[in-house]
Amino acid sequence: MSNFFNLTSTELSATVIIFNLFLALTLELVIAWVYRKTHHGIAYSQSFLMTIVIMGIMVSVVMMVVTNNIVGAFALLGAFSLIRFRTIMKETRDIAFLFSALAIGVAVGTSNYSIAIIVTVFVGALILILERLNFGSLVRRGYILTFLAGRGHNETNLDKVFIEFLSESRILHVKGFKEGEREFAYLIKPKDEMQISEFINRLEALPDLSAPSIITGHETSEY
Repeated sequence: MSNFFNLTSTELSATVIIFNLFLALTLELVIAWVYRKTHHGIAYSQSFLMTIVIMGIMVSVVMMVVTNNIVGAFALLGAFSLIRFRTIMKETRDIAFLFSALAIGVAVGTSNYSIAIIVTVFVGALILILERLNFGSLVRRGYILTFLAGRGHNETNLDKVFIEFLSESRILHVKGFKEGEREFAYLIKPKDEMQISEFINRLEALPDLSAPSIITGHETSEY
């Protein structure tokens, strides 16, 4: 068993290599859990979650190979030059998570364990706090309302419905079409969220107004 601690002539013993791999796996799983916990919208990808974990582990392996090994560094450079990454990130926050996973892998692979653990805890806690505060959202505890209106749309009737059901409303944009139909988008805050369905029904009952849709501001990453 004593030979297990130094099976090869590499700079690192087998024990250190195994420890680094499992530490990288643990920390990457934390980052993956934070990503899954804070993800919103429909652009969720299980394969991306697996990529975060695998990339972090492989980067730690790369750093263990190239540390104090110039020949290994050039060999890996030549190998990775053959790989082209063509995957397009659907959300910019995905880039931040992937970069965090890579940075943690680098820290573990270079035996900077304190940095790896502290960064994982700090970044994970920061993301959870920002998620809790709904940081950067255009609407807090509010909604985005969109609908289509024809040429005969009467804004007076719409205002009456807004006054009855909403405590606040602000127009975002109006988009016109060739047929005279227009698309409206509003930021809204309902007086009572339990009446949202009734609010939609009242909008659908208005003449020359169709396809009313409400999206929670918390779920909207871009608008």
